[in-house]
Amino acid sequence: MNNVQLFTTPIIDGILIEKYFGIVTANQVAGTGFFTDLTASFSDLFGGNSGAYRESMNGLCRDVTERLKEKAAELGANAVIGVSIDYDSISGKGMSMFMVSIQGTAVRIADSDKEIHESKEDEISWDELNLAYHKRKIHRKIESDEPISDEEWDFLIKNDVEALTPSLYQYYQKCIGSGAAMGEASNAGGMYAGTQRPYWATSGISNFKKYLSKLDYKDAINYVYKDISNFKDIIISNKLFSASNILKLAQEGKFDVAISLLSVEKSSYNIQDLAEMQELSNFFQNLPDVGKNEVVKGGLFSSGGMKFICVCGIKNDISTEYCSGCGKNIKGLTRSEQKAINNYLELVETLAEILK
Repeated sequence: MNNVQLFTTPIIDGILIEKYFGIVTANQVAGTGFFTDLTASFSDLFGGNSGAYRESMNGLCRDVTERLKEKAAELGANAVIGVSIDYDSISGKGMSMFMVSIQGTAVRIADSDKEIHESKEDEISWDELNLAYHKRKIHRKIESDEPISDEEWDFLIKNDVEALTPSLYQYYQKCIGSGAAMGEASNAGGMYAGTQRPYWATSGISNFKKYLSKLDYKDAINYVYKDISNFKDIIISNKLFSASNILKLAQEGKFDVAISLLSVEKSSYNIQDLAEMQELSNFFQNLPDVGKNEVVKGGLFSSGGMKFICVCGIKNDISTEYCSGCGKNIKGLTRSEQKAINNYLELVETLAEILK
């Protein structure tokens, strides 16, 4: 049994559709025995008793409906919209079969809007109605590539609209790229000013950052690490430390960015945080050497022997921890970067002593 809901309409009033997964279909075929039972059912029907016929048809519909729900659930959907059912007879080579087919579009709907739509006792307050109305209006503007006004951004920032975050992030990406389709349409109408980037884009970038800063940790964390160059200040000011996301950055080779985030705070820590932080610690403790210690031959103006050869190519005295040229150690880290890592390692050890 799953929780996938079915709707015959392509739009669900009061419910936000977060993602479309595509068309899903299912069918159920009944063999010749079904027609035998069906013929008998028609006899009952004309005699005033259609119970057997109804039960046979209902059974086929239940089976095919459950299959459709299962297929939708496998895609990650929690609803299917535009559902339709067809009935067909298949005959050939002396055999007769009956097929029931069902299809629709698998989607994921937002729970918060669903709760508003299904308000208890069939009542809804003005505040709830107004919130749902503006959510729907803004969502439709995003889908149709229309710019969000400053007044609408103010509404989004001041109200509880987490369900719109995925759509707003897509809008933000369009703002960053200053998409030609929306930008040209806006500029053609003379609605916005700007040369390098249209006003709707600059407004969208700054307001989306304000919007993210108002979200709870769990909601914001999924977005702020996707664009560190623009959201780093939010990560720091809102204490959005995430060891797993920092580890991902480090594994992608973005060491300078990852290390710069090690000192970010988090409002509170638990055992799960500790496990992720220790995994990040292990990564930095096991960084490979990018420089090397090697015996070199002496030259006219240099002495030979064991040298620390930095990744930049400069040969340093073996006792030198940081290169005299680029200032990096054998791991390719500067003094400040190594200090940040050491401070982080000690912080994790302290946390481990407290939580274990």
